Amino acid sequence: MKNLKIVTIVSMIILVFSCENDLNKATEYLTDNKWIFLGVLHNDTNVEESKPDNLRQMNIVFNNTHRFHAISSCNYFKGYYLILDHHYIKIDSLLSTYMYCINDTIRTWEEKYFNGLKNAATFNFTGD
Repeated sequence: MKNLKIVTIVSMIILVFSCENDLNKATEYLTDNKWIFLGVLHNDTNVEESKPDNLRQMNIVFNNTHRFHAISSCNYFKGYYLILDHHYIKIDSLLSTYMYCINDTIRTWEEKYFNGLKNAATFNFTGD
């Protein structure tokens, strides 16, 4: 019975370290890069919508103190994030400047970007 308990405890410790290692790798990869917003993937229809090329670059940077700052075509966003698992994220205390966006296209993409950040729940790394 003691051997079974020790094996179970060792297995649980290995699993915890493995999960923690995956979480640390995801956090490291996330915080070591500037992420460029290219478009929206609509979950309900699985249709991708690309950001128009004529808009200013939209990006987000996550730092290792659980804060982020983002730039859209006409406003800036900032807030806090927490990696809950290697694919789950929580965005909190999202703040935005409220500069007037000069045309409908910019306003539309501004809303898509802001709402995407506000409602973000998962993330995934693909490609290089």
